[in-house]
Parts: sequence; structure tokens; C-alpha cells
Amino acid sequence: MSVRATSLHTFDSLRLPAFRIFWTSMLAQWIAFNMMAVAKGWFLYELTGSPFLLGLLGAVQGIPMFALSFVGGVVADRVDKRRLLLFGTLAQGVTMLGIALLITLGAIVWWHLLVASAVQGVLFAITIPARQSAIPQMVRREQVLNAMSIQTAGMNAAALLGPALAGFLVAFIGVMGVYWIITALFIVSAVIILALPHLPPSENGHSKNVARDMVEGLRFVRKDTALVLLLVITLVAVAFATPLNSLLPVFSEDILKVGPSGLGLLLSLSGVGALVGSLSIASLADFPRKGIALLLLTLLWGGSVIAFTATRIYPLALFLMVPVGVGQAGRNVIVNTVMLSRSPPEFRGRVMSLSMATWGLQPLGVLPIGAAAEAIGTPLAIAIGGSLVVAVSLGLLGFSPTLRRLN
Repeated sequence: MSVRATSLHTFDSLRLPAFRIFWTSMLAQWIAFNMMAVAKGWFLYELTGSPFLLGLLGAVQGIPMFALSFVGGVVADRVDKRRLLLFGTLAQGVTMLGIALLITLGAIVWWHLLVASAVQGVLFAITIPARQSAIPQMVRREQVLNAMSIQTAGMNAAALLGPALAGFLVAFIGVMGVYWIITALFIVSAVIILALPHLPPSENGHSKNVARDMVEGLRFVRKDTALVLLLVITLVAVAFATPLNSLLPVFSEDILKVGPSGLGLLLSLSGVGALVGSLSIASLADFPRKGIALLLLTLLWGGSVIAFTATRIYPLALFLMVPVGVGQAGRNVIVNTVMLSRSPPEFRGRVMSLSMATWGLQPLGVLPIGAAAEAIGTPLAIAIGGSLVVAVSLGLLGFSPTLRRLN
């Protein structure tokens, strides 16, 4: 194997034209999504003043992501992924155009935002498996880890830029102008996708029956113990570590007493950690023992969550948000890379859709942690969740040779 193949540079996969086009298009979308998250939440609360509806806004997006993601995986394995990505991007743009027009005409009603959020959840379910499973078609096998890391880095960079940009623009040009900019970003993304080469499906492993393809996908995953364990640890981490992100306002207001500006800085430091984690992994070659790295990063994530809940010192809390971001982003990169590498082309969409389904549960996973927070206090509830993540990570590290041997 050449030196080039074993010593990948941080941005090596971006040198390939197809992946560079893909990444640029996705960057426009990621910025739009993050701007949208701020704009729709702020606007819904301005229209209704209801915290319950804010929670419902996330739930109506998460439910179709969970319920329909495997259907999206089947579709991704059966059609040209370029066409599917183009359809999804244009549909997102049309949805945002509808909201922008309703605001401009003064006809917007709060439930329009819920409908748009539900449509987004459906579109995510259909397109994200295609987006993830398309990467091995654009890069060499030994570059998949680098490409996944660069994709995650772009998402994290957008998570830093998008909310700040949306907050500034809402104050400067109003929410109507922000929605028009979001619409334009989706149009730009769709135009860039037109430059992508076709990403055809594999000719193997598909029947004429969609339900049969779904069953075959589940059977494939069930036969691979490593894939099952990867899904289990992802589900545990999503259910018990990510609620910290949703409940951070409680810490900023009631515990650390730093207000909204302090909350923004906490989120930014988590984003910095995520960016550092993804770029660090991008700088590595296709290294061995990915399973051990995955478990250690998950352990770091859970342990940092526990430590964060114990501090009442704001500078220390800021510092601890960095390893929270590193653990979360690094773990996600490795999970997605390993799942793709263990899946033949004809099953990649269905396998990645199962991983996405666990993330679709995130808005619902906040509910039991939130209920526990009401009963026993937010720090203790979040600490218990982090402890479960640590316990599962240590258990798999000590008693699962299957995961430890993953390369």
C-alpha cells in the first residue's frame, strides 16, 4: 500500500471532485438547517408564548424520522442517490418558500410551522440514508473515515455559524428575511447537486417487493453482532447523553446563572469540541482498533456529562463542554464509518437508516429525562443518564471482544 493511502491528510477526501461538490452542497444545507432551527423556534414562541409547543415542534420532526427512516434506507438502496438528494433538497426549498410566502403575506399561523417541521422530518427520513450511503461511491475505501470526518466537521462548523447568523439576521432584517435566505440556500444546494455524477444503486440484493427488501435488511443487520452492538450503544448514548443539550437552558438560568449569553457560549464550546474531534479523526489514517476508540470516546462523552452536572463554576462548565463535543462527534464519525465499511453496497442505505432512526428518537428521549428532572432535579437526572452511558461503555469495553476487535 502506498504512503499516500496510509497517511491521509486532514482534507484529503475534498481533493476528489465528486466529494467536494457533495460536501459544498451539503454545507449550504447544514447552514440553512441551523438557521432554520433558531428562526422557527424563536418565531413559534413569539407567536404563541408556549414552551409546550416548542417541545412539540421537535417531536413532530423526530417522529417521522424514526418511523420512516428504514423506508428511506430501502429507497436509497434502490434508486440513484443523486436524484434522491436533488428531490429532497428541492422539496426542502419549496417547504421553506411556503413559510416565507405566508410570513410575507401576513397569513402565517403557528400550526404552519408544525406542519413544515413534520414535512422536514419526512424528508430527513427519506434523504439522510442516501446521503450517508453515497459517500463510499465518491471516495476510495481507505478514505471513508476521512470523508465521514470531513462531513461531520462541516456539520459542526455550520452548527457554530448558522445559529449566530440567524440570531443576528432576525434582529437585523426580521424572521421573514431569514426564511427567504434559508430558501435561497436550499436552491443553491440543489444547483450544486446538479454537478454531481450519478450515484446508481447496486444491481444486487433487491427484489420487486419493498417489504421484502426491508425484511432482508433487518436480517442482514441481525446476523452481524457488531452492527447490532453499534446500534445498541448509539441508542443508549442518544437516549441518555444528548438530553443535556436540550436541558442546558436550565443550567444556564437556574444553576450557573449566566443567562442567554452564557447559554450561547456553552453551546459554542460544545460545537468547538465537536469540530476539534471530527477534524482530529480526519487527520488520522484508516487506523485499526476503531471499536476501542469508539468505546473510549463514548466513555469520554458520558463522563464529561457527569462532570458538567457536578460543577457550579461557569469557566469550568465551559471547559467541560469541549470534551462533551469531542466525545459526541468522534463517536458518531467512527460508528458511521464502521457501519458503512461492514455493509455491502446493496445494504448500505438500509443499515445507515437504522443508525439514523436512533437519532430520530432524540426529541422523544428528552421526555423521560425531563420528567425525572422535574422529580429529582435536572443535575441529578442528567448525571444518572451520563452514568448509564459510562456503565454501558465500560461493560462493552470489558466484555465485548466483538467491539474491541472492530477495525
